[in-house]
Amino acid sequence: MICGALLSQILKRLGLADYIDRPTISRIAGVALDFLVCSAIAITLFQKSLHCI
Repeated sequence: MICGALLSQILKRLGLADYIDRPTISRIAGVALDFLVCSAIAITLFQKSLHCI
């Protein structure tokens, strides 16, 4: 969230804030959350498989 706020401020100062709207931000956040959950599950499964070896 901190990076999103920082990026928002940078885009405002560059005059590019008009190109980013709320639905776009929501989609990007949703995809990022999906990747985060998938990677957490994959790491957990990988660590459990290492304990079995």
